Amino acid sequence: MLSRGTFRKSENMARRSKILKFTVREFGEDNNITTYKVPLVLEQNEQTSATTSATTSAQQPEPLPVPMHVHVPEELQEGAAPTCSPWVGLRQSLIHVFFEEAISKCAACSGKISQQFHIRCRDCGNQTYYCSEKCCSGLHRSEMNPFHKPMKWDVLKNRYSNFYLNMQFVRPSHSCGTQQCRDGIQVYDPLGRPHTVSVVTCGCEDVVTTMFRHGLWASTLDQPKVAFHIELLNTVEFAMLEGKMSLHAFCQTMRWRNDLTFEQSQRLYTSLRGEPIGQYRHFKYLTRTLSFLNTDEEVNSEQHWKCIACPMESGDVFVSLDANFGLVRKKGKDATQYQPNHKDHGMFINLPDEDQPESETGTAQQCSNFQAVSVLRSKTRNSKLDITGVFGAACRHGIPISFMDLKHGERLSLSETMIDHLLNRLAGQETNLHILYDIGCLLHAHLKAKGDSRFDDISFAVPSFHAYGHKASCQVQYSTRWQSGYGLTDGEVMERLWSFLRRFSFITKEMTATNRIDLLTDALIHYRRKKNEEMEYMLVHNLEKANKVLAMTTEELRQRMDTLSISGEEVDELVKIHQESLTNSSNKGSSHTQEEKYVQLLLKYSELEKKHGSTIDMDKQEEYNEQLSRLDKEICSIERKNGIHRRWSKSGKKFKESHLSCQTKRKLNLLHKMHDNAVEYEFIVNLKNKYAGERNQKIVQRLQKQIQRSSKAAKRIAKQYNQAGFTGNCGGIQDTVRNEELLKPDAPVYHHVYGTQQNTMIRNISVSSATRHNIAELRNRQLRATEEQKMTREEMLVLLRNLGCRYEQLVAKLSTTLCKGIQVELINRLEEAANKYYRARAVFERCLPILPDVPDFLMSNRTSCLIDEIVDQYMSEYPYSDCDSESDYDEDTAEDYDSAFAI
Repeated sequence: MLSRGTFRKSENMARRSKILKFTVREFGEDNNITTYKVPLVLEQNEQTSATTSATTSAQQPEPLPVPMHVHVPEELQEGAAPTCSPWVGLRQSLIHVFFEEAISKCAACSGKISQQFHIRCRDCGNQTYYCSEKCCSGLHRSEMNPFHKPMKWDVLKNRYSNFYLNMQFVRPSHSCGTQQCRDGIQVYDPLGRPHTVSVVTCGCEDVVTTMFRHGLWASTLDQPKVAFHIELLNTVEFAMLEGKMSLHAFCQTMRWRNDLTFEQSQRLYTSLRGEPIGQYRHFKYLTRTLSFLNTDEEVNSEQHWKCIACPMESGDVFVSLDANFGLVRKKGKDATQYQPNHKDHGMFINLPDEDQPESETGTAQQCSNFQAVSVLRSKTRNSKLDITGVFGAACRHGIPISFMDLKHGERLSLSETMIDHLLNRLAGQETNLHILYDIGCLLHAHLKAKGDSRFDDISFAVPSFHAYGHKASCQVQYSTRWQSGYGLTDGEVMERLWSFLRRFSFITKEMTATNRIDLLTDALIHYRRKKNEEMEYMLVHNLEKANKVLAMTTEELRQRMDTLSISGEEVDELVKIHQESLTNSSNKGSSHTQEEKYVQLLLKYSELEKKHGSTIDMDKQEEYNEQLSRLDKEICSIERKNGIHRRWSKSGKKFKESHLSCQTKRKLNLLHKMHDNAVEYEFIVNLKNKYAGERNQKIVQRLQKQIQRSSKAAKRIAKQYNQAGFTGNCGGIQDTVRNEELLKPDAPVYHHVYGTQQNTMIRNISVSSATRHNIAELRNRQLRATEEQKMTREEMLVLLRNLGCRYEQLVAKLSTTLCKGIQVELINRLEEAANKYYRARAVFERCLPILPDVPDFLMSNRTSCLIDEIVDQYMSEYPYSDCDSESDYDEDTAEDYDSAFAI
């Protein structure tokens, strides 16, 4: 409040500018006086008086009699180099306007306002004043602004004080003998400020419904004393869903924004927490989706997989699975007896018998070092947690489908349960299900070992980023960049969804189970709504990306072909050879015959006899005796089965032949293992060189770990090979391996390995394995980009078809709905659906060679006639009641009325 301001004039500045300093004394609610000085730079058009008289304590300062202009500092003058923001030159003017009081006329009656008594309402405007309490209260009641905070000038205290409007909410056009006035109801307005109002209720309906008629949401069902304005709850809803703001943080924001006391902010928090905000979010969901018009629960359930670009009748459906261990819930929270609001048509499904132990079949050999399905994650690592995480599924476009709470760790049975749930959802439809999972290779082996025919037609893949943690053979078999039919699908949509949902963890970990499920479900629905709203633009982006990748890879592949002078058929043959060399490289050692096993046992028996004879330790001798006895039994067993009547000697012909054959196979087995690691090493090195750069540090770090793992494994096997002491001519195989050829798959030491596995065409075409890998990668990206083009164009047609079906469903509901208010809402939804359809057509016009015809129901007159009929009914039932006579009715009124029903 500017009162008793004293202006002091300083020396003249350039361009007839003056610096004025005025003292501001602010009177607080506790009568404390805060004094501070504000400098003001003014430029006068005409010379003004040297001094300005101070106002008396009973009068407000009059507006300055001269026009004022803000002085522009030299830094902001034309031609000068800007050293500060242009806002600096406006600060003084804004400060002056904020504190000045240009009291002129009453905003209600246009009467003159007295300096001794007036009311100011900055909610109506910064310079809005009223001459009396009657004008202020009357205008606010007529304009339906009951939640403004006007201030009345107190002459005695020389400051403004609160002026209470004392609003009373009465149900219009209703009267009965059971009416009663409920006083002292505290209402929080759209800005979070508290008001005390009265609400007139009656026995015809409950108090909560009566409050809702006035735009108020009760905090409780039993004699509510606190209510919230609808707009405040809308702000709370989107602050939580979009801003990930906790309810406590929101109440603290309202406290400091409105200068509430600690008790007021705590009351706001305790009134909002629990059911009020959760029930309001669900109410908004029902009114936004109109799902209450569907009586079939199955129809409601299917609404939660409404990706408008996924085929629901026939085609390929891509679903990504993943778990998030950040969305936990602590034990010991208050339980509730109520079921979640989205129980019948929610995204969260129950996990049956998760506490029971399970056997993971087909996962003995893991090809990655991820913690998924590991023993560490399968145990409850924190006894203080009731829920350890969330497992979920989303389609290729990022639309969330289904989720489940975890009581333990990430297990393959979770994926099996989710896939079974998806198959039930897709039952009766000719769709091909593609599953993308971080450990899709292990999941495939697990389901294949179970022998369930339902999983035979499902395709499994590993997301592109997670594939770098798998072996080379696994990447070729399961990576989306090598598998046909996946396009440029990266499979990382769950990671993007978790980045959105993970920020709710600090809110939901303290919630009850019911409120937690409701908030996470509402967040997922909000996420789905955003994705569907931008779907047409995302599809265009995917198509442009596919076009760019196709053009780039085609040009690079053409240059490679010109350099090597090879044709397209030879490129495909090279790709096939390269894939076979990666996928068929493991476990290729030959098994030993009975004679070879017999020779190995004899050699081992001979070594143990030498050790037994050279030791004097009685315990060691006893141990050697047990081993010798066990070996002797095995040797005798083989002799009986193969008819060997006399034990072979080392100098015998059969012993030498079997020993040489045994050495050859052992050499080959070790070479196979070294070659596998060499292939793995070279494959990962090529990937690392591809992603070298600052933008891909995480990928490079993961690949570097794979390189070190393959290198160490190859050196360990080479050490075993060199220390084996092979003797004799084992088919020309080298007896030792040098370090310089260890990690080169094409080295001469490996000729006996890949010479019998790979096509001889590799020798005719002189290309290195690195070049072969580069050609295979380019060809695969070219094929995936071509697939992505086809897939995206098909999805564009699916989107247009689904939008047309949505419009047709709204028309069907409009023709069967009797409630006039719902009919009007359906008309608005029809306009939104039509706009969405035509906007998508306009966006796809340059992407699709031929656009499909507009459906007949979007162009038919039947819908227009139906809408005109509903509007005519409204015209007859509610004739322009706001007009007292025909003379009051004008064309503007009719235009405003008709616009409410226009499409």
